[in-house]
Amino acid sequence: MDKINVGIDGLSATSKDTVTKLLFYVLNHLPAENPPAWSVIDSSSMYRAASLFLERNGKDLGIRPMSLLNRADPMVNLEKEDLGKIITCVENLELGLDFLVGVRCTYGKEQGKIEQYYTHNELQGVDVGTYAGMLGRIDPVRPCIVAKEREQAKAGYCLVPGRDSFTVVLKDIPGTQPVGIYTYTDFGARVKRRLDDALSRGKNTTELDIIEALKQRDILDLGRAEAPLPPNPVYARAAGYSVVDTTALSFDDMGIASVNIVLDAMKLHIPQRSVRSLVHEANAAYGHVGK
Repeated sequence: MDKINVGIDGLSATSKDTVTKLLFYVLNHLPAENPPAWSVIDSSSMYRAASLFLERNGKDLGIRPMSLLNRADPMVNLEKEDLGKIITCVENLELGLDFLVGVRCTYGKEQGKIEQYYTHNELQGVDVGTYAGMLGRIDPVRPCIVAKEREQAKAGYCLVPGRDSFTVVLKDIPGTQPVGIYTYTDFGARVKRRLDDALSRGKNTTELDIIEALKQRDILDLGRAEAPLPPNPVYARAAGYSVVDTTALSFDDMGIASVNIVLDAMKLHIPQRSVRSLVHEANAAYGHVGK
């Protein structure tokens, strides 16, 4: 049987990270004989870290920072020389992912070496999310990131949250079978989640700021020339995804729904009582409370 890889795709603030964390915990604690060890290839953090690296170090490297590019279309007025420098930077940027902790970025060697560590909280900033979407729309950059992801996914049993993990990153990797989960949440609930999260982190932002940031990111994700996200569950199912609508689900219920999708793909029967208990245990471990 082919090794399973799971792509968890969806727009911003649709609980991709929550679903990924719950899957990671539960799948690594299954009451089964010799279960596989699961890892996470956090594609969102890879894009966020690369774009933040460009923003903070662009001037020193002779590259235009992300904040100076056109947000709606970053390719507009991007000189060929600047484009080449961005591609070279991303190709040679080493990204060391530490799931839920941060990303270590290493660029260059010896005296010119730049090494920076971005924490998980730092990478969740509203502006960083916008920069990541912009970087994803610079067409020649995307294959660089995808190549890094696909190389890691060859081992199988990887969870890959992102925007095109199922349709692009995990497609046609020999010896593996991709499974797609599409997380969906209505826009109002997405705004509330992102605002509550920002305020809990002490960010100085408003509901209007969140609405504008989410709309801008949606434009980028849904309008990409290559592998745009399905706009809703109908299109997602047509693309082969299993849909988890998290709008009104509790943390436990969204975890149970997601875990069962993967267990079905693995043809592994685990009693639902055990699944529910493990998901509840995971939510307690991650500090998820409320709905």
